[in-house]
Amino acid sequence: MATIAELYGHPLGSPESLVNLASAVCPFMQAVCNGGGNRDMADLALAQDPGLRARFNQPIIASGKASCAICSVQSGADRHIICPNRLFYLGSSGTVKHQQTLRLICEKAGFRPGDQVAYWREATISKRDTRKRSFNYRLDYVLRKTLTDGSYGPPMIVEIMTCSTSGGDRNKGTDIGTAFRKAILASGADSIESPGVNIRQVWARMASQLIVKSQAALAWNGRAFWVIQDTLADYITKNTGLELEKLRTDTPDEVNIIVSEEDPSVAPKFYAGPIGQKGNRPTFSDILKAPFLPSLDDFVARLRPNPDGVFQV
Repeated sequence: MATIAELYGHPLGSPESLVNLASAVCPFMQAVCNGGGNRDMADLALAQDPGLRARFNQPIIASGKASCAICSVQSGADRHIICPNRLFYLGSSGTVKHQQTLRLICEKAGFRPGDQVAYWREATISKRDTRKRSFNYRLDYVLRKTLTDGSYGPPMIVEIMTCSTSGGDRNKGTDIGTAFRKAILASGADSIESPGVNIRQVWARMASQLIVKSQAALAWNGRAFWVIQDTLADYITKNTGLELEKLRTDTPDEVNIIVSEEDPSVAPKFYAGPIGQKGNRPTFSDILKAPFLPSLDDFVARLRPNPDGVFQV
C-alpha cells in the first residue's frame, strides 16, 4: 500500500501543508499549484462540492478547480516524488526552489555568473523529412544563453523524470484524484492511502527518450540534462545493464544525468557518458540491456511441465 507523503509541498497533516491548502500554493513554484502540468484528470471541480469549496479561499473557488497537489507518495521504505515541480521548476519570474540543481546545470552547460539565460517551458517540435520519417517530441525546458547581439546560444535541454502512480479506478475510489480529495477533506490526517507507484513505466519512458533527445541536443550544438530522483537511479542500476556509478564524473558528455534526493538541501550527483561504445567505458545504451542473464536451466525450470500444445510442421 502507498500513502500520500506530501501535500502542497509539506508532509501530509503538517501545519505548513494546511496553511498552503487554503490558497493552493505550491512552495516549489511559489505560485498556485498546477498539478505538475500533466495531471489534469486529477483536477477537482469545486462548483458542486461544498465540502471542498470550504477548504479554499475565494480566488481558488472562483477558478472552479483545485489541481492535484500531491507532491510525493510513500511506498514501503521509499518516498517517490510524483510531481515534476517538486523536483525542478523555473517559473515565469525565473524563481526556482532547487537552486543547487539549477547551478549544476548552468555549470555543466557552460553558463557563467552574470550570463543572461532565456528559457522556454514545454517546447514542442514535430517535423517530417522528405522520406516521411517523424521527429515528434515535447521538451520540458530549453535554456539558451543570451548573446551580446541579442541572439541566443545553443539550446540546453532539461528533462524532468518523476515517478508515475499506478492509475487506479475512480469508481472504486482508488485513483489519485480521489486520494487528493480525501486528503483535503481530512485536513490534519497523517495517513491517506494513494495509488502505488509504477517506476518501471517511468524507466521505460525515460529509456525511449534518453538517447533521442540527447542526440538532438548534440546535433543542435547543445546538451541534454536529465533530472531524476535517487529512487529512479537505484531502479535503473538494479534492473538494467547500466552501471550508473561508473559514469560518475565532473565532465559533461553526450548524455548527462543529475540525480537529486528527496531533500533539496542535499547536493545532487552528476553522471555523464557516451551514447554508444567508446573503448571500454560504460555507455548509456546499456540502459537497454539486462542487468544479467539467467541460465537456460533456470529458464527451463520455470516452464510448466506440460506444454500448452503441440503442432507438426
